[in-house]
Amino acid sequence: MAQLVVHERHAGNVSAWSAQARDETGRDWIEALCRIREFSEYMLYGHFVQNDAEFSGMHTPSSRTRCVSYWDRLKLDRSGLNRLLGGAAEKDVAFSAASFSGTPVEMIRAAIEETRRLRVPLAEIYVRA
Repeated sequence: MAQLVVHERHAGNVSAWSAQARDETGRDWIEALCRIREFSEYMLYGHFVQNDAEFSGMHTPSSRTRCVSYWDRLKLDRSGLNRLLGGAAEKDVAFSAASFSGTPVEMIRAAIEETRRLRVPLAEIYVRA
């Protein structure tokens, strides 16, 4: 599991998972999760999908995430953010930074916007041509 997990609500994945949580705990899924001090929504959802034949077929396992992530405790500065985002692969579609790094959200948004302006994806070049 990675930072980028698409929960396709229209496919019923989340509804089926929450119903299973309710059936197994006898509580609404929110109440059930609130009673657990440490858990990972990624692990819970991944376990559910992996063990349900219908929903397992709707997911594609991959060893590569499409999310650029920052997990260090040190606060990123603008140049660090630019280096990190500049190293993103063409197919990357998301960015996440650990909240404990203290990197300001507005700085992250500005760096992402700057990266967008500087990098024109190949798909856009082909569309324009």
